[in-house]
Amino acid sequence: MNGNRLAHCTSPYPRQHAANPVHWHPWDAVALALALARKRDQPILLSIGYSACHWCHVMTHESFEDPATAELMNRHFINIKVDREERPDLDRIYQSAHQLLTGRPGGWPLTLFLTPDDQTPFFAGTYFPRESRHGLPPFRDVLRGIAHALDDQQQMIQDQNRGLMQALRNLAPRPGPDLPDFNTAPLENARLQLARGFDETHGGFGQAPKFPLPTHLARLLHHWATTRIDGSDDPRALHIVEHSLRQMARGGFNDQLGGGFYRYSVDTQWMIPHFEKMLYDNAQLLGLYSDLAQAGGTQLFADTARATADWVWVIRDMQSPEGGYHAALDADSADGEGGLLSVGPGGGTGAARRGNVSSAGRPVRPGRPAQLRAALAPAPDPRADATGGARIASAGGGACGAPGGPRATPTPGPRREDPHRLERPDDPRHGPGRTLAGGAPLHRLGAAPWSTSAVNCGATDAYSPARDRKR
Repeated sequence: MNGNRLAHCTSPYPRQHAANPVHWHPWDAVALALALARKRDQPILLSIGYSACHWCHVMTHESFEDPATAELMNRHFINIKVDREERPDLDRIYQSAHQLLTGRPGGWPLTLFLTPDDQTPFFAGTYFPRESRHGLPPFRDVLRGIAHALDDQQQMIQDQNRGLMQALRNLAPRPGPDLPDFNTAPLENARLQLARGFDETHGGFGQAPKFPLPTHLARLLHHWATTRIDGSDDPRALHIVEHSLRQMARGGFNDQLGGGFYRYSVDTQWMIPHFEKMLYDNAQLLGLYSDLAQAGGTQLFADTARATADWVWVIRDMQSPEGGYHAALDADSADGEGGLLSVGPGGGTGAARRGNVSSAGRPVRPGRPAQLRAALAPAPDPRADATGGARIASAGGGACGAPGGPRATPTPGPRREDPHRLERPDDPRHGPGRTLAGGAPLHRLGAAPWSTSAVNCGATDAYSPARDRKR
């Protein structure tokens, strides 16, 4: 069965690839049966992403829309596209597998090559460029190297797959005969770790790129509230939360015109955002700002909570005419990344123009800087779609076919993203050093330094985000 089968999907991410020359399939019984029928010479190429993912768009334009790359993919692989917002169960399984295979956090786009009979990944990566860049090999070279791996390294792949499956099973919690001894030690350890990672100057945790990590702040706020009740009080925990949320609210990470927070800040000061917006990030931050305002915080926290709520329910940027809410606001547009959210001397465009001065007569929210209000032009940008560039990434859960494949396996740890915006989960507990049942770190089995499995595809360089940041 040839041809692209994504046109009838209800989820936006696969529909974005319906016109690709790649013979994409959804994850369904038809695709898995086809892979099984051709298992001797065609592995599965699994690509996981979501509709608002910047680097997913980059890889699409560079590779999936390229006829020569598509020809390689169609000749050698059964190509399956998965929306991680539609199938979070599959995303969790294969993100965990990526971490175990590479010793590094995964991300989106997630690119994996699976044995066709059991859908076990034997090679994994995230974004691969069209030409060699950042120490990553060209995607076409990866395709050529993998194409013959099942025949040339069959025994090695089988051995690795057995180890990987055992490692995934070990991640699942095992019921014990007795109830665990519940105590506060894990919570106390978490508080100490968060305090050590706190940025005393700019708030938040870690270095650029900086993510709001609302669950971390919520844990500290709940801890402070508990200590207030029992009389021990922990002002340090409250300071971490207040200082972090204050700095986020004052910077460009917070949309000072339209309301709502962006995905992350590309600098440590919360000033320069990556312009993607996620509904679920804002939902968690809205709760935090509201809780802090109720706990006696400054007016800034209450105003920020109202502005974030207005972005969703009053300005309605995230409400769909079809009902429900958009899951994400895309950073990419005809103007480039963030173009619909920019304001310049000649007037703003897109979402910035919709930011509270518009032909519809929406009022400017009180408290916004006058010079920014004046910069907004009254006419909407004709290039913006009816929802302001937002996409319904998961409104009721679209489907292309009957789901199949392995059941979900829990992925421990929080999620965050790559320094180069390869949207990724990150957990230092699952970095280099995790071992298989046999005791050997799985990612160290790779013959090439960058290799993401025991499969050797001939690449010789290693991509180092730390090294790239120095350039």
